[in-house]
Amino acid sequence: MSSHFKNAVFAAIVAGVILAPVFGLQLVRKGMTSSIEPEWGTLLTGMAIVFVFQMLRPLIRRALGRKKRVVKLPVITDRARSYIIFCLVAIALVWPFFTGRGQVDIATLV
Repeated sequence: MSSHFKNAVFAAIVAGVILAPVFGLQLVRKGMTSSIEPEWGTLLTGMAIVFVFQMLRPLIRRALGRKKRVVKLPVITDRARSYIIFCLVAIALVWPFFTGRGQVDIATLV
């Protein structure tokens, strides 16, 4: 059980590091000034969700009757890699037109 706890804590910390710039910071504009205010509730909620899921994962696996399996990464061809890169660049170019200024500013900081 301690192994699951350590993994859950580690996963929650990693999630917190990843979530902090995107969901943990709120860009607030007051007239001509802009400031970044932390959203600790959102960040801690995300970390708690990851922690609880990681703690329950072995129980869910046992309830579903699944054995632990080794995950192998798929082999990606050069053509598929080029297609994925093209799609990511296209999304990065189009995304700012469909979201707010605050999300674009925070994504730029990230």
